Amino acid sequence: MYKISNFYSQKKGLILNLMDLTYLFILGLYIVRKVFDRTMFELNWPDWYYYYLRIAMIAFLILKIIVYDIKSIKFLIFDTLLFIVFYYVYRGTGYIFLLELGFFILAAKDIAYQKILKFYFVTVSLVMLITILGALTGCIQDLIFVGNNKFEHAFGFVYTNNFAAQILFLTITYLAWKGKVPNYLFNIFLLFLACVLYEYTGAKNSFVCMILTVLGGLYVKYSDKVILSAKPIGMWSMIKLKVFQIIDVCLVFILPIAALVSLGFTLLYTHDNVLINKINLISSGRLKLGKDAIEKYGISLWGTPFKMIGLARNYVARIDYNFVDSSYVMIFVRYGIVFFAFTILGFVYLAIKVKRTQKRYVLVLLGIMSLQSIMEHHLLEVFFNPFVLLILSNFNMSVNNSIADVSVENNRRKGKYFIGIAFITLLIVFHSKLIAYARTLVTLLKLNESGRHIYFIFGVLSIGGVCIFTISMLWNLCYTIRERKKDKCVYWFVVGSVFGIILFSMQFLVCNTLMSKRATQYKERIQASNYVFERLEQLDDYNLYIDDIPYLYMKCNKADNDILPGTPYKTNVKRAAVITKATNEMVNLLKVGYMCGQISDTEYIYTNDEKLVKILQESGIKMSDYYALKQNLDLRKLAKKNKLSIDSDNAILISGSTKSVSKGLGLTIYSGLVRVNYELELLNTDVSQGEVARLKVTSYNGKKLLIVMPVYKSDFDENGQYIATLDCSIIDSVGVDFLIIANGEAKLKLKSISYEKIGKY
Repeated sequence: MYKISNFYSQKKGLILNLMDLTYLFILGLYIVRKVFDRTMFELNWPDWYYYYLRIAMIAFLILKIIVYDIKSIKFLIFDTLLFIVFYYVYRGTGYIFLLELGFFILAAKDIAYQKILKFYFVTVSLVMLITILGALTGCIQDLIFVGNNKFEHAFGFVYTNNFAAQILFLTITYLAWKGKVPNYLFNIFLLFLACVLYEYTGAKNSFVCMILTVLGGLYVKYSDKVILSAKPIGMWSMIKLKVFQIIDVCLVFILPIAALVSLGFTLLYTHDNVLINKINLISSGRLKLGKDAIEKYGISLWGTPFKMIGLARNYVARIDYNFVDSSYVMIFVRYGIVFFAFTILGFVYLAIKVKRTQKRYVLVLLGIMSLQSIMEHHLLEVFFNPFVLLILSNFNMSVNNSIADVSVENNRRKGKYFIGIAFITLLIVFHSKLIAYARTLVTLLKLNESGRHIYFIFGVLSIGGVCIFTISMLWNLCYTIRERKKDKCVYWFVVGSVFGIILFSMQFLVCNTLMSKRATQYKERIQASNYVFERLEQLDDYNLYIDDIPYLYMKCNKADNDILPGTPYKTNVKRAAVITKATNEMVNLLKVGYMCGQISDTEYIYTNDEKLVKILQESGIKMSDYYALKQNLDLRKLAKKNKLSIDSDNAILISGSTKSVSKGLGLTIYSGLVRVNYELELLNTDVSQGEVARLKVTSYNGKKLLIVMPVYKSDFDENGQYIATLDCSIIDSVGVDFLIIANGEAKLKLKSISYEKIGKY
C-alpha cells in the first residue's frame, strides 16, 4: 500500500493530466455525436455507440471519485446528493441525457476551466466547419426559410436559430477561454460577425447577445481602470466604483433574476393583458407557448415529460407545434421544481467562483449566457453551452503559457494575422470557382446521397489536414529563415513542406481524375439545357445559377463568368435563373415569386424574370408557380415497411385487410393541389360485387385524414385493370402517406403509386 501511495505521489501530475485527457476524450465523443445529430448529415451511428460511451462515463467517474474524493466525507456526500437529484429527475422524466449531464458536471471537478473551454471550442468549431462546407457544397441541404422579405439560412443545421446559437456560444466560449477583454479590432470583427449572422439567419436573439458581448467587453475595459486603481480620487470616482461593484453583484445573480422574470411573465400571460401580449409578440409567441405547456402538463417536483415539436429539418409549420424555447420555463415544467432550483444554485455558485477569482469578463459572458437562455433552450445542452460543465471545475489553476512562450507568440502574431488576411482574401476572390468545383465533385461522387455523407466528412478532414500541415510547415520554415535561427528543425520544415505539397497535389489529381471519369454521364443533361443558354443570350443582363454541377457547365459553356454555383442567397436578386436536377423542389424560391418548369427529363429551371418565363413558354416549356414534377413511390420500400410480398414485375401483392398497405413512407409534401394515381389490378375477379378496397391519403403519420376514396369491383375493366385518381389539397405537411386497405377476401396487385401537383393550394 505504501509503494502504491509513494508511486502516486511521484507521478501525481502525470496521472492527473491523463485523467483530464480521458475526460476530454469521452466529452469529445459525446459532443461530436450530439452536434452532428443537430445537422442535416445522415450518419449511420452504430447502436452500441451510446451504450459503451455511458459505460466509459460511469467507469471514469468512479475512478475519479476514488482518486479525488474517497478521503473526503464532505465531497462524497455532495457527489451522492447531486447524483440522487439527477437520478430522480431521470426516473421521473425518462430523459437519460440528464444522467449524462450529471456525469460530465461531476467528472469535470478540479479540471482547469480553460482546458474544457479550449477543447469545446476546437471540437465544435471543427464540426461546424464541416457542416458549413457540407451545406455550401451541396452535400447536405441548406434549409432556407423566407422571413422578413429575405432568405434565412441554416447552413447545414436543422434550423437557423440553432446555427446562430452555436456561433454565439463558440464566440463567448473563445472569449472566456482567453479570459482577456478583446481589443477594438476584435470588437469590430464581432460587430461584423453579428451583422452577417443577422443578415443570413435572421436570428434576433443571437444578434442582440453578440452586441452585448461587445458592450460587455467595453464595460469591463472601462470599469477595470476604476476598480483596479489603487485609490479612487474624487466623489465621481467613488460613485462609479460603487456602481461597478453593484453591477458585478447583479451579474452574479443575473441567472436567477432572468429565470424569475421569464417564468413570471409566462405565468402572467393572458389574452386580455395588452402589455404582456406585446411582450409575447416581441418574443415570437414564447410566453403563450410556455403558458400552454404549464396549463397542459402542470408543475411537479420531479418534472413532466413531453415531446417538444418545433420547426426543424424541413419547411413545414407543424400543426402540433408546442416548442418551449425559454430554457427556464422548459426546465421548470419538463424537469421539475427541484431540478429548477438546483440549476439556479449551480450557476450562482459558478458565478461566485468566477467573481472570487477576479475574472470579471468571464462573469459578463456568463450574464450574456443567462440572458440568451430567456429566449432559447440551450442552457443545459453541453454541446451548445459548455459553461454548465464549469460548475465544479477549477478556476484557480492557470494553463497560460510561460513568459517566454508569450513573447514568441507575440512575435508571430503579425505573421498569423497576415496569413489569415491573405487566406480570407483568396477565399473572397476565388470562392465562386472553389464552391463550383466542390459542388460538382460532391455530385459526381454521389456524396450528397444518404449513407455517403461519412465519406464527405473523411474527405474534408483529409484535405483540410494536409492543407493545415503544409501551411504550418511553410510558415515555420519562413519564420525560422526570417529570424536567422540556426535550428536543426529547418531540415524537417523543408521535408515537411515538400511532403505536404506532394500530398496536396496527389489529392488534387485524384479529385480531377474522378471528376473526368464520372462527368461523361452528365453530358446529356448539359446538352439538354443548351437551348436554355441560347435563349438566355437574348437577355441583356441575368444571374444564372447552377445548383449541383456548376463546374461542368462552366467548362462546357463559353459564358463561364455568368455562371454562379448554388442558389441565390438573397431574395432581392433580380433576373435570376436557377438550373437544378428535376427532383429538387426549391420551396423557398417559389415562396418569393419564382416560376418553374421542366426543361428535360433530368433538369428543372426556376426563374423570377418575366422575359425569360415568356421565352421559355414560347419554346414549349410549361412554366408554373408550383412544382409540377410527377414522382413515383418506391414500391419495394413500401412493401418492406408493410411486410408484403412483391412480384417479379415490382408490384405489391395485397390480400384482405391484414395484408394491405396500412403504413406509408412518411413523405414531406408542400402546399398544393396534389393528384395521386394508384395503378391497380384485381386478381380474384370472382369476388362479390361492391367495395373491394379503400384508398386513403393521410398526413402526420396517420394523425390527420386528408381524403378517402372507395374502390368498387365495377371500377375495373374486363382485364381487371383500374387507375384510381384522387385530388386533394395539402398544406405543408410531414408524414404524408398514400395507403390502400383491401376489404374482405379481395386480392389486388398494386403496380404503382404516383403523385404530382396540378395547382396551388
